[in-house]
Amino acid sequence: MRKAWREGAQAFAAVEVADHGQLLCCLTPRPPAILLLDLDLPHLGGMEGVSGLRALQPATKIVVLAGNPDEKEGLVALKIGAQGTATAGSRPALLGKALEAVHNGEVWVGRKLTSHLLDELSALTEALGEQPSPGEIDRRLEGLTRGSARSSPSWVPERAIRRSLRSSP
Repeated sequence: MRKAWREGAQAFAAVEVADHGQLLCCLTPRPPAILLLDLDLPHLGGMEGVSGLRALQPATKIVVLAGNPDEKEGLVALKIGAQGTATAGSRPALLGKALEAVHNGEVWVGRKLTSHLLDELSALTEALGEQPSPGEIDRRLEGLTRGSARSSPSWVPERAIRRSLRSSP
C-alpha cells in the first residue's frame, strides 16, 4: 500500500514517516504544503490527532486516508480541517489526482460524502429560516469543510457544489 502512496505522490517531494513522533519532527522545521495522512499512523490518535496537526500547521493542506472511510468519518475529517479524504487502498493515479486537486485549492470528496455535506448545509439553511446570500453560502460551505476534499474517481469540484447551492430553491 505504501508503494501505491509513493507512486501517487510522485509529483510532490514526499517524506515518509513511521509514526506520529516522526511526523511532528517533519512538520516543525518546514511544514509541507500537503500532508497525505494515514489515520492508522501509529500514535496519531485518529481524528483527534488530525485536529492537533491542523492546529499545529494550519497552512498545511491535509488529505486523510482511511482503510474503509464512512461518511461520518469523512464529515468529521472535513469539519476539523482536512481538505480531502480518500480510501487508503486507492490506486496511485487516483491519489495523484487527489493531491493535485488539493494542491490547486480544490476539495476531494466522494459522491456519498458530497451528498452528506449538502444535507448538512441545507439543515443549516433551514435552521436560519431564510435563503442565504451567495456570500453566506460560501461562508457556510467553508465552515462545513474548512477547505475540504474529494475521494472517488467521480469527484465534484467545490465550485460545482457552490453553484448547485446557489441555484437550489
